[in-house]
Amino acid sequence: MNTLFNTRRMFPHKSIGGPTRIMRMQLEDSIREGSVIVPYLLYSRDLIFGDKLKAILHSIEDIKEPQRRMFSLAQELLPQNLFEVCKSVRDSFVQERLVKKTNQKVLGEIEVIHNHSQINPFFFQKVPTVLTIHTKGSYINDMAGVLKDKSIIFDYYNSDREANTIAKSDVITFPSNSAFELFLSQFKGIINSTKVQIVYNGIDIDFIDSVPSKKTYSRIRLICVASHVYQKQVDRILTVFSKLQVEDKYELFLVGSGILLEVHKQKAFDLGIANSVFFLSNVNNFEVISLLKSADIFILLAKDVVMDLALLEAMASDLLVIVSNDGGNREVIENGVDGFLISRFEDDNVIDIIKDYSSNPNKYEDQKKNARRKIVNQFTVTAMMASYRDIYAQLL
Repeated sequence: MNTLFNTRRMFPHKSIGGPTRIMRMQLEDSIREGSVIVPYLLYSRDLIFGDKLKAILHSIEDIKEPQRRMFSLAQELLPQNLFEVCKSVRDSFVQERLVKKTNQKVLGEIEVIHNHSQINPFFFQKVPTVLTIHTKGSYINDMAGVLKDKSIIFDYYNSDREANTIAKSDVITFPSNSAFELFLSQFKGIINSTKVQIVYNGIDIDFIDSVPSKKTYSRIRLICVASHVYQKQVDRILTVFSKLQVEDKYELFLVGSGILLEVHKQKAFDLGIANSVFFLSNVNNFEVISLLKSADIFILLAKDVVMDLALLEAMASDLLVIVSNDGGNREVIENGVDGFLISRFEDDNVIDIIKDYSSNPNKYEDQKKNARRKIVNQFTVTAMMASYRDIYAQLL
């Protein structure tokens, strides 16, 4: 079947998380399984398919270039940025008209459209459409959680566009039951539950296994892979780490960028732990997996959790995982069996687990093996794509 994947504002890239990486894996899987799905990609105003799509995917494999986003996460949202926010929304309408005008023949071959954005969707005639919602609740709530200023977004953006996309989509998928419940809590009455299916995110186990494992250090290494935004609560991790009586026994790697990066660097300095905390940004996916495999413990105490790819990758990389007892984490982790779920006021438990691990790491080998086994059996890109292929088939 000819399937059009639409991201519109960001090119699918392995080194960016969330929907862009999910779509990248979908495209690669579709190319490998070309007899089942022939992929087309709608990016900005360009419709890319065939050999050109294969060539472009190959050519950007290792390029570290910033991706244009509707909201820049690299800097604070200042009043002068509001024009760009509004212009970006307006441009999406212009681009949609241009795509339809210049690609009539090719669009006539499309059998299914898969939108990965409820803000910049693409619909064409009566072609059945799947919408995957990756956001933490509504798009507006997601951006407010990143930028911590919901009023600005409400003043300059109308949520009717999100509601219209949901109404026009034939199937709506979420990466976890928690993601669906969070969305329902903010958008009651606008989503028909009979349209909804849960498709868990998956990761590429073969790729992860291809990355060599190197541990050439003496300290216990903790790692967090997350954007420096409010929802990820990296500041909470820094506070916990500062209570470990660090000295030379522990080190913390924080992998990611975002609007709070400099704030978190300052906090590490103020807490007196700057010499044991390493901030790494602009890291590609191969390097992320390599860093995970060099660590002992993965820690992520975020809120409004949908389904973090970093958690799945950490579990597949044989790390002990400590994550917040929130959202999608609860659908992946069985507390005490394949990781630890930490509630809001249980930071002392995190410290106890880390200290116990440093004294007796062999005690946690079964947990790490259980975690790896669960990912291999349930959360692979193969399983994810099989679910999507079933949905496409149902629509034809």
